[in-house]
Amino acid sequence: MKYDYYFFEPLEREQALEAFPEWDTKFATAAYNNWLSVFARHASLQYHADLYNHETMLLNAFCKDHGIIADDIYEDYRKEWSAFADAHGLTAHREQTVNLCAVLEDIWERYTADTPFVTNVSALLDRYIARLTDDKPWPTDEHIVLLITREWFNTVVSNNADDEVARLKSMPYPEYLKTPHWRRVRSAMLLAHGARCQSDICQNNDSYWVGGESRIHVHHATYKNRGNERFEDLRLLCDQCHKKWHDTKEDIFSDYMNGVYKYMQAVKP
Repeated sequence: MKYDYYFFEPLEREQALEAFPEWDTKFATAAYNNWLSVFARHASLQYHADLYNHETMLLNAFCKDHGIIADDIYEDYRKEWSAFADAHGLTAHREQTVNLCAVLEDIWERYTADTPFVTNVSALLDRYIARLTDDKPWPTDEHIVLLITREWFNTVVSNNADDEVARLKSMPYPEYLKTPHWRRVRSAMLLAHGARCQSDICQNNDSYWVGGESRIHVHHATYKNRGNERFEDLRLLCDQCHKKWHDTKEDIFSDYMNGVYKYMQAVKP
């Protein structure tokens, strides 16, 4: 029994600084550190969701093989369940958890070393007031996070060679959605957006956490880069918002978000 799991390295600091020469070093460093903390938080959530989904799949298979209901597993089945889990790779997942925790600890140490916490309440208030009265972008702005995420996605996640892109483009679309490439892209989009629907009209944006993987979709805004999708080509939508978009073609994104994506499409990949 196989379960797809993808571990993504974050964008390196040097790559982030080089990608945005229009930002001064202080701003770029602060923006990168903020993005790194968001990435680490999303990566942790994504891994634990994957682990939970895998354990659920294994548990259901175990129950089916033994003709029992999941809720009726008691102490008598624990030893057999443990052997089953080991035989089907659950041990490897536990090892991945240990590795991920070590990576996250390393990221956290680097982040906190470069960005010490402000504990003075007056200083916090001064920064907040300055933020409200300043029209200039701040390192923590959502569109700044998205720009760095775009660089990460287009550099680390989706970078197939031309011959592989041609092969993927030639596939029937239902087959394409089953390829390792698309599964990897999908997993990266879940991580990038914290598995939350991007639609501004969504009433169900926690659907992934309560309804399972089938409740969240990766929507192609354009198919021109199929096989080597760019971050700006894709949107993460819950099943209801995705259906609404296809049924009505109604714009389900704010002017602000549409502007951010138009900007990403206009600048270099």
